Amino acid sequence: MPTKITDLVEVETLTEAVTARFAAGIDALWGTTGVIANDTFPGGPDSVGTKVKVPYFGSIGQWESIDDTHAFTPRNITQTDEEAIVYKIGIAFSITDWANMAGAKGPGGRDPYEEAANQCLAGFAGKIDNMLIEAASAPIAGMSVDVYNATTPRTIDGDLVIDGRARWGDEADERALLVTHSKVENDMWKLKDTTGRNLLVSPTDGNLARFMGYPVGMSDRLAPASGVTPPKYTTLLVKPKALVCWYNGTPLVETDRDVLAGANVIVVSTYAVVHRYLRMPGQTRAGVVTLIHN
Repeated sequence: MPTKITDLVEVETLTEAVTARFAAGIDALWGTTGVIANDTFPGGPDSVGTKVKVPYFGSIGQWESIDDTHAFTPRNITQTDEEAIVYKIGIAFSITDWANMAGAKGPGGRDPYEEAANQCLAGFAGKIDNMLIEAASAPIAGMSVDVYNATTPRTIDGDLVIDGRARWGDEADERALLVTHSKVENDMWKLKDTTGRNLLVSPTDGNLARFMGYPVGMSDRLAPASGVTPPKYTTLLVKPKALVCWYNGTPLVETDRDVLAGANVIVVSTYAVVHRYLRMPGQTRAGVVTLIHN
């Protein structure tokens, strides 16, 4: 008799393990303050592909000034009219993958349910990071600094970051994150001050290296523009809470038969909305500036 998927995996146990792991939260975009990860999204299958209003999380904006003839305006901490598309995201792994995880159990080996839950969360976080970077990269009028030059190339430097920060005017605040391509990060490592010290500095606490005060995250998701010579790169300058991942923190675990591959599969999925705010709470500008350079 052939081995059945239920012989190797208890769906309820796997569901509990995955749900518990997701309840611990995700470290989106290297765990920086550039993104808010909120697991209270109530949507399900019926909301996939539709647009929903994305609330502001954790901010009620600036104070108001009034005279004696007026009253303060009550504010809802979730108010915003910005919308984003709901996606169903997930991962499918075969019975062979599960058997490998189960086979790893033993002296020094992890429980297969724990291993599967950890891998599912890691894959989810990676997918969310890609979606966040894509959302952050979309151009907004007045929120970019373009110094790309085909004849006199200009790579990343401190002045470019300063000019990018100036796009926020008096709304510039705490430095949350710089996101760069690996080539651009390599260019940063070569930059030095007048005494020969690197401008990109690795902290001793194991956190992200910093450039001009900004933590630097590296992702080749920021690939150079296609068909452009020499290559044109985009670097993201991100304010705290400029991006949001609003997701359903109760993943769905299902089993099915892939008739084309002739294999049993396990599918773990959930529903998520990823968004870059077009206007920060209580402010007038978006929280992301794009730096375009060689």
